[in-house]
Amino acid sequence: MIEVFLVGFLVLLLLGVPLGFSMLLSSILYILTTGTLPLELVPQRVFQGLNHFTWLAIPLFLLAGELMNAGGITGRLVTFVQSVIGQFRGGLAYVTVVTNVGMAGISGSALADAAGTGSVLIRSMQRAGYTTRFSTAVVAASSTVGPVIPPSIPFILYATLAGVSVSQMFAAGAVPGIAMALFFMVVIAMLARRNGFPKERRRSWRERAQAFRDAFFALVMPVIILGGILSGVFTATEAAGVAVLYALVVSIAIYRELDVRQLPGILLTSAKNSAVILFAIGAAGLFAWLMTYSQVAAQLATVIGAMTDSPTVVLLLISLLLLFLGLFIEATPLIIILTPVLLPVVTALGVDPVHFGLVMVLVLMIGLVTPPVGMVLFITAGIGRTNVIEVARGCVPFMAAMIAVVILAVVFPSWVMWLPGLLAD
Repeated sequence: MIEVFLVGFLVLLLLGVPLGFSMLLSSILYILTTGTLPLELVPQRVFQGLNHFTWLAIPLFLLAGELMNAGGITGRLVTFVQSVIGQFRGGLAYVTVVTNVGMAGISGSALADAAGTGSVLIRSMQRAGYTTRFSTAVVAASSTVGPVIPPSIPFILYATLAGVSVSQMFAAGAVPGIAMALFFMVVIAMLARRNGFPKERRRSWRERAQAFRDAFFALVMPVIILGGILSGVFTATEAAGVAVLYALVVSIAIYRELDVRQLPGILLTSAKNSAVILFAIGAAGLFAWLMTYSQVAAQLATVIGAMTDSPTVVLLLISLLLLFLGLFIEATPLIIILTPVLLPVVTALGVDPVHFGLVMVLVLMIGLVTPPVGMVLFITAGIGRTNVIEVARGCVPFMAAMIAVVILAVVFPSWVMWLPGLLAD
């Protein structure tokens, strides 16, 4: 019967049915064909999948990202970073990466980061003489740092499902997130030298000081959020509430770029984006339970155990599987579906659950910049007025950098695990 379950899911996906509905309908089909499970299981498992206090952080972080974009916080971050490093060849591309690192410390969402920095920087790069392919690709790729550097919505999902500390997951993402940004800068440097990208004029110290004063409250925001979480002052969910309140106060009372009349539209956009994610979470909760009920995890453990008993090889094989699945399914449902299936397999081999969660998220971020479902491709293509395939082609060198970070994280776990270990001590 498991074949009916999985084939039904794949057929619905190929027909273009939205992911949440594909999981829900294939699950109902499986329940009906088995004849041993009651239909009451559907609402029970969907509700149970959503019944986590930590999930409240998701709409709040998305709302914080929308407020930042509308309230001038993103724009001021861009201006400040541009004043510091814009004078190098390919300077606007470096500005994009560094700004997305700053945004990552606030929103936890690649989509919010891509929309925020893309709306400011893609057209600026086009006007400065960068190709549309490169302009959109550097924004798309650098936005994937957002869910790796804390706070991170995927880490919140995984930590809740795996029963590990959210703070430890956040700590695990900090170092590889910075590594991703540095690798992206190496790619930019190589492309800038080869293609003769333009430079920005060097800003005076007076201009830099003015840009710093203008961006001060924007720069303080990630310090408050990350410092509060990692020091234990507040939880990830409370941090999301603090982020919303801070962005609201700064945007309305200090920068005065956000009109109260804009709030209903911002709330509606955040609600729509949150509803899509939370519906997928609920449906994936049922889907994942049925996968466990059907003994998929046990069968998978048997297959992998017959192939190898090396934790490194197993993580590399799982990474290849996730890379393939990420081409067709978004990160959120994959985390919910596969965590209960794969986690027992890797922990039986002695893999730290925090390390596994980090590797999973790093691999799934590559799916954000690969067609046909890479959402940041659609966002940046829309802003740059180009097609998704063109953006994806531009992302290829950056994908190579992301794969390199994944391999390093799998083969040499100590460099990504020392910070969570320090936090645990």
